[in-house]
Amino acid sequence: MKLHDYTLQKTFLFLLSSYMLYLVVKNSEMLNVKKNQIKIAQNMVILGE
Repeated sequence: MKLHDYTLQKTFLFLLSSYMLYLVVKNSEMLNVKKNQIKIAQNMVILGE
């Protein structure tokens, strides 16, 4: 029973850390997209002036 709990805990921690990593990557990708959109908007303003 103890061993089973231990492996379950390890699996849970692994899944949790994987999910956290996934969220971090997803957020950084979204930030990059937003930065690119801002750059594009700035370029359009410069071209428009």
